[in-house]
Amino acid sequence: MKEIRATMDPSESSQMIAWLDEEVRKSKSQMADLRDLVVATGPTGTVYLRDVADVRDTVVKRTQVNRYRGTDSIGVLVTKQATANAISVSEGVKKELTTLRQVLPADVKLDVITDTSDYTRSSIRGVEDELIQAIILVGIVLFFFLHTFRSTIIVLLAIPTSLIATFIVMQFLGFTLNLMSLLALTLTIGILVDDSIVVLENIFRHLEKGENPVQAAINGRSEIGLAAIAITLVDVVVFAPVGLLSGITGGFFREFGITVVAATLFSLLVSFTLTPMLASRWLRTPNPLDRSVLARVGNAWERGYQAVARAYRGLLRVSLRVRWLVVVAGLATFAGAIALVATNVVGSEFVPESDQGTFTVVAEMPPGTSLEVTDRAVSQVEQRLLAWPEVVSTFASIGVSTDTRPAQSRFGRVVVRFVPARERKATINQLAERARSLNEGIPDLSVRIQLPSMAGASAGAVQYQVRGESKDEIARLAREVQAALESVPGTRDIRNSDA
Repeated sequence: MKEIRATMDPSESSQMIAWLDEEVRKSKSQMADLRDLVVATGPTGTVYLRDVADVRDTVVKRTQVNRYRGTDSIGVLVTKQATANAISVSEGVKKELTTLRQVLPADVKLDVITDTSDYTRSSIRGVEDELIQAIILVGIVLFFFLHTFRSTIIVLLAIPTSLIATFIVMQFLGFTLNLMSLLALTLTIGILVDDSIVVLENIFRHLEKGENPVQAAINGRSEIGLAAIAITLVDVVVFAPVGLLSGITGGFFREFGITVVAATLFSLLVSFTLTPMLASRWLRTPNPLDRSVLARVGNAWERGYQAVARAYRGLLRVSLRVRWLVVVAGLATFAGAIALVATNVVGSEFVPESDQGTFTVVAEMPPGTSLEVTDRAVSQVEQRLLAWPEVVSTFASIGVSTDTRPAQSRFGRVVVRFVPARERKATINQLAERARSLNEGIPDLSVRIQLPSMAGASAGAVQYQVRGESKDEIARLAREVQAALESVPGTRDIRNSDA
């Protein structure tokens, strides 16, 4: 190689490499031509490829196997950048796949094995539906309590007005309409109409006193202003700290908290401006002689409401006569609620389990197992999964890494995708429980199931690290920890990364 470097002009090296690559492609099937390939020419003579390399016709040892639905394939993993939007990246990749399908041979198929943004899309669609349903239900409830379409529309207009103003704040802060921000908007639907209802009810009370609509709007809003501010600030002081959280939790809930605070403050502004203005234009003094259908429905509802109010007043009078019993019952209820959490009767976790329609079967053979033997074992698991009616596809990889352990021929992984939850009777957890017996009848094979988490981790719900300076001592202690954990009821899939 030193002789080659000595005969090569650095300015011509790129041209020589390009020429060499071109000639190799043209004569790669002819071994003799390859051996006699000239790689350099200089004052000391000609240097052939056989002088600097061992040219043999052989096959590279296979170190990994990939199959899609039982057919040999190649997998490509696309990972988004930390600041990228998952749905935008997914749509961009699928657009490129459409272009690639047009230029690939007819017998080559491109398919998306798993798309983590599908769950995000489904969740967002669900929250959007709930947002629309919440607005409709709020409108129905408001109509029954306010009795007129005009009053209902005045209050309902506070919702889109506050939401549009909140969108401006979200855009300014770089927020998107994701799962957390949509949950925040859904939560605030009731909050958005609170202030307007309080203001409108007081304006209506002034109308019943005989004031004209304009004067009633001014007096009604002024009278109730302090109460409306107090109601709003209570919500703000609850949710503002949520938007200021740090760490992983803060990353989840920052948009949620700030979105709720912004929408709540805008609802207060709307109740002080838009609601009184519309009330002064649209509201009229109620006519007690009105016999229309809507009036009769409103009167019937009002009679029922007054009956409930009378019952409540009776209960309140009884409660005031036995104050000590009410206080004791309240304290006992509070203490009981705390006890339920403290004694783990009500469990706790960082994020709830979710049915994302996929899980991964991690297969493991004893140390030293060849790729071919592992492949045969994983192939049986794959065929058993494909026989399940709920399974859409499987993607098997053999000779891969698992968790923190490097790639080895004894490891395999099968990514399983199922039909949507609404199209199957079994939950993802029930399917995972069934999958834990996939190794039955397959010698030396152990399997465990990795379920995706909303937090992004799938290595295990609980992880322990044993640290020290002596590798042998660490390995011994790790085995002891593993044995202790296996004795804990409810644990499963316990594994030792040193094994």
